Amino acid sequence: MAPWMRDRTALPAPSTWTAARWGDGGVVNDQLPADGDEVPLPPWELFEDEDLVDLDGELRSAFRARAIPEPKGVAYDQQRLHDERRYDVPVTVIACELPSSVLLEWIAAGQPYVAELARIRDVEYMDLPTGHWPQFTRPAELGAAILAAVDRTPIAP
Repeated sequence: MAPWMRDRTALPAPSTWTAARWGDGGVVNDQLPADGDEVPLPPWELFEDEDLVDLDGELRSAFRARAIPEPKGVAYDQQRLHDERRYDVPVTVIACELPSSVLLEWIAAGQPYVAELARIRDVEYMDLPTGHWPQFTRPAELGAAILAAVDRTPIAP
């Protein structure tokens, strides 16, 4: 988890943390190391410990072996969002690296990191405590959460 996530009271200014600029004109993460026109899976050392929760050595090796670089534009190019109807699409947030209660605190505080999320009219939150890649670390639970989101039915504990 990034240091600003541990504090949970203040996010860095968007001018110093470009990944926070989500929404129209924002970027996904223009600080990822690029190799030409591609962004390969970065070295594990670049991630915070909380990103790697439950991603043991065997999973990391398997992930790296099958990872393919994404086009640089996916991470670096500005997003262009113009259709206000996007806020009417029901959304389910499956919170893995931090609990949904933190997202709700940030929304209530008007944090820029969650400004786009705050505008969505129908949001459901599910907590799935693990690291950044639940598809590798908790695949069955992630699958159940996705199915529940599609059905909008509760997940059995």
